[in-house]
Amino acid sequence: MNPGMGVDHQEVQPIVPVSAMLSDQTDMTPNHSHPRVPDGATDNDDFQELKPTLDPWVVSEAQRAAITQSLAPFQTSLGDFKLPSRSALGRYVKGYVDGYSNHHPLVHIPTLSIASPERSPEFVLALLAMGAHYRYEAKIARHLYHAARSVIVDRQTRGGPLSSPAKAGVPGRGTMDRLRALVLVATFALSQKDGDFIRESLGCQGWIASLLRSVPMPQHKHAKAGDNWRQWASIEEDIRTIFSAYCLLMKQTILYDTPPMVLSHELDLPLPSSCREWIAATPSAWLAARTTVPPAISFRECLRSQLATTQPQVPAPSLSPMGNYVLIHALLQRIYLANSLSQDVDRPSLCAAETDSLERALNNWRITWKASPDTVHDLHDTYGSMAFASTALLGMAHVRLQCNLGPWRQLQSCDPQTVAAKLHECPLPERSPHLPHALLHSIHALRISVHMGVAYFSTRQSFSWSLYHVFCGLEFAVFTSKWLQVVAQNCASVPLTDYERQIIQWIIRVVRDGLESHDETAGDEYEIADDELRRPQETIRFLKFAVPKLWAQMFIACNSPWPIARMIGESLEHYAHLVRDEV
Repeated sequence: MNPGMGVDHQEVQPIVPVSAMLSDQTDMTPNHSHPRVPDGATDNDDFQELKPTLDPWVVSEAQRAAITQSLAPFQTSLGDFKLPSRSALGRYVKGYVDGYSNHHPLVHIPTLSIASPERSPEFVLALLAMGAHYRYEAKIARHLYHAARSVIVDRQTRGGPLSSPAKAGVPGRGTMDRLRALVLVATFALSQKDGDFIRESLGCQGWIASLLRSVPMPQHKHAKAGDNWRQWASIEEDIRTIFSAYCLLMKQTILYDTPPMVLSHELDLPLPSSCREWIAATPSAWLAARTTVPPAISFRECLRSQLATTQPQVPAPSLSPMGNYVLIHALLQRIYLANSLSQDVDRPSLCAAETDSLERALNNWRITWKASPDTVHDLHDTYGSMAFASTALLGMAHVRLQCNLGPWRQLQSCDPQTVAAKLHECPLPERSPHLPHALLHSIHALRISVHMGVAYFSTRQSFSWSLYHVFCGLEFAVFTSKWLQVVAQNCASVPLTDYERQIIQWIIRVVRDGLESHDETAGDEYEIADDELRRPQETIRFLKFAVPKLWAQMFIACNSPWPIARMIGESLEHYAHLVRDEV
């Protein structure tokens, strides 16, 4: 049971042990003529088989009433909003824990209590909105989202504590909860297939940046927590919230090509703690975990080592999955700024010297990621999903060095045909020795899904994806297709290099397996038998269509709760037909 939820043990009856079950010969006729129907409020009856399963996220009626009371000051803004039932609230908290918190762990789950008076109402509503969406209840999720945003806007328009600095150099729970609420609300909005939602998400940028600059950075306050688990958890939660806000702003920059609102050098705080400390469910487990982990590392110091012009002489730092996740965002910011300052705006890639420097930084990051003890590539693992998302971002970073697709996407239009047409206009990359990293990451990302089975992966496993996998998949598909187009255009005059031939042969195997495994594309029409590339131009022209086609099938059929995933799948479907129809 989760003590943070304040579960009333009177409300959840234990399962009756087998030894106590009535035998088949026992007279089950009750003493009274009419058995009492369970009333659901106390569950004080004999129907043990009808009891709910034990659930640490059960919300009591008293807790629901407390949340409702916290919304009273905002009744004018909320209008006719009504909080869902306590059963639904528990379901949405569980949805948040199972879904969003795995990809963006900014809330300390072991001490989470949504009914605590310290929790701001907008944070509670935003968390519930996320959880409802991860339970595929889109209508109520949007209802909760609008309620959370109404409270945020109400505070902002009244000049409330949303933007006020904390006292005594320590960010208050209320202030940080409002930042958490903004992160959740903006993330929810950018995940929709709706222009109004996208504009609302981008509208949160200024509020988030202002709040980040107004709260003092919890630089090294873990030492002051001593052996107090809850105090440590509160400080760590604040650290992760600040980094989550920074990563969200960078996500908006990456997706919608908007300038970064907060630069990396503005963050002066330690990187997030290890998984063992963060997920410890009790004070004793936390104390045991602390004895096995290295001390915290400064974000600035670690980023400086990643950007070093020479190979670091010291061992790679030991970081948590979220620490590596934050660092790859910082490197993507560096790449975005380099592309923005490029003198040749029509050239899709950076100059060789700039590319070499940034590729060195990405290689340093890869070494750090590999050396981190909590790094796993298991999608079923709580933090495997975050490590997996980080490698997808590494692939995107390599692609952005060679072909900056950022300005050539119109995702805010939420129209698949517009997105496809704009991407089709993007300049082609150059054939160069710098391309293998970007190509290998792009093809390997597709190979993972094909290896598991395209249909199976999209309907059963894509729930494990963060939204970044979808956005990265879009860039991988278009970049690979454009590179294949370049090769097809001039391979007659410029022979294939050894690495180009090997990569194309790998693409053939991946595409063939993927198309054959999918019911809609299995058949002779898509058979590729040119393993030796005897007909390179013909084969490569087909591959430039088949790669985005495969990605499109996965995203259109994927079980992601976020509408933008299917919109990107439809965009790739249109793009695939555009490149197939061209001469």
